[in-house]
Amino acid sequence: MPKKARERWQRSPTPLESWSDAEGANSDGEWEIEIIGEEVDEEGNVRYEAEWGTWSRKDGTNTTWDNDLLQPQHHEEWDRIQAQRRLDLAKESLDVKVWATLDIHNTNTRLRAQAYDEKLKAAKRTHQDDSDDLPARMAELMASQAHLFNEPSISEPSTKKLKTSTPRTQNLRAKSFSSVGKRSSSITSGKHSIGETSTASTLSVGTSGSSRQTASTLLTPFSVSPPPKRIVASSSSKGKGKRVAASPRLRPLSPSPVPMPVPSETRTIKPLPSRSGRKVSRRPTKTTREILEDCWNKMSNSAAPISFFNDVDDEQVPPLCENFRYLESVYNDPNGFQVVDDGFLVRCDCDVCIEATYCHCQSNSGLVDERGHRAFAYTVDGLFAFNVSPGDEVVECNKCCRCDMGCQNRVSQQPRDFSVQVFKTPDRGWGVRSMEDIPRGKVLGLYTGLLRTRRAADDLGHDRRSYCFDLDGQEVQDGADSENDSMSGRDEEYTVDSLRCGNWTRFINHSCDPNLQIYLVLHDTIPDRGLHYIAFVATEPIMAMTEFTFDYDPKAAVAPIEGKGKGKVVIPPGCRQCFCGSSQCRQYLKV
Repeated sequence: MPKKARERWQRSPTPLESWSDAEGANSDGEWEIEIIGEEVDEEGNVRYEAEWGTWSRKDGTNTTWDNDLLQPQHHEEWDRIQAQRRLDLAKESLDVKVWATLDIHNTNTRLRAQAYDEKLKAAKRTHQDDSDDLPARMAELMASQAHLFNEPSISEPSTKKLKTSTPRTQNLRAKSFSSVGKRSSSITSGKHSIGETSTASTLSVGTSGSSRQTASTLLTPFSVSPPPKRIVASSSSKGKGKRVAASPRLRPLSPSPVPMPVPSETRTIKPLPSRSGRKVSRRPTKTTREILEDCWNKMSNSAAPISFFNDVDDEQVPPLCENFRYLESVYNDPNGFQVVDDGFLVRCDCDVCIEATYCHCQSNSGLVDERGHRAFAYTVDGLFAFNVSPGDEVVECNKCCRCDMGCQNRVSQQPRDFSVQVFKTPDRGWGVRSMEDIPRGKVLGLYTGLLRTRRAADDLGHDRRSYCFDLDGQEVQDGADSENDSMSGRDEEYTVDSLRCGNWTRFINHSCDPNLQIYLVLHDTIPDRGLHYIAFVATEPIMAMTEFTFDYDPKAAVAPIEGKGKGKVVIPPGCRQCFCGSSQCRQYLKV
């Protein structure tokens, strides 16, 4: 059978390496190894270039690109140094070089080498802008340039300033040892890996001008200029969204003076009176939906927009209590349950929190890795690592720590960067979905509302209790207290009531096969007091316009209770029928 031709975009097969007759290993059979470079493939996976100190091929080369030959500890120090290097690049400049080539396979490697993601995050944190203020800014700009209409001549526009930089990435090397047998390695060119030197032009955007670049200029430099709002285009690659860079702001050119006719006499023209005798308002009346959207977006602390949508019936917005108060990421705590003196907060002195072992605020955290070392609950990319046991608290950096809001250990405190739509479902009331693709591990938001003691929540009626979320890590309160659970302890336990205040998470519906889960997180209070936040995280890649769901009762039995007759299910006392419609549906839901 003829061998199938390899596609052009596929990587060449890895040749077999010979280790059996190699010399140079130490007494333990370990080889000296240094990580000298890295590259990112089209799927976002990082491959490391390793240099072997005492081994080489017959042609004298001694580097490999095979991650299967490495252990995590071999590139751990390299990852830490590179993460710090990218953060330093983002602090120095937000410029990104653009290259003129069709070699798209190395695009991710070039962007990572220039700290593109870190620069984009830094730009959005520093320059938050609200598009609702655009009319006011335009009016202010027009007023400031009104004198140009009366000037006798037009001043020549200024030109763009081009500067050329030749950045060099420091070739940082991380030494370790590796035990290998007869393994295979990929021999590829490392000319696009991090650590190489590249020359490109950058553009400092100033005022608009009429100067043009020559036709021989092949590169198209630009600077990362933060958009007023985050724009994410849908992508089919494992739920990840592609960022779309916004164009830099343009200043209007000075307008040509236009001669204005001067009337011979001035007179006042009065508008015709309306038939009803009332003044006619030219401002369009906003709908109930638009008013609620404006209110919630103003109260969301610079988070991405929230919208409402209903194509099922005529209800414009969900039913809410009068004077409902929107709380994006904090509790309404009139009794001061969360308030503690700053002296009781354990703080860290890290400029950038990279390793939990050296972060003092993690001394109260029980989260450790497989080697028993303290670990963060998040990856360097800001995604949940799913290394937290149910009921355990994630301790984030607090207000007394030196690090800023871009810290790896402040994920739940950062503003929401994806658009949310509250929409009407055909059979389960109002639900929530995202307008962009959501990757697995993305922290979506916190459940907020009025902070109550558990005893006060128990005194509420059944309808009111349905809006309460007990802060014990369980989605639904158990039906009966144990004999050892005295009611006096209910004053030391807490519940969040979202009836009169809260945020969009109160509309997340139940599913027996959910795409979200919860975890407990705290930052500005003391651990083990039951005053943490409940955070929602995506357990799988979620495509845009897919409804968010989580399991209200994860401790319930997976198999339904069979009743008499084929296909019938007996709903236990204290439960109601489930309408989630998933293939794993338990047919009932505890209330």
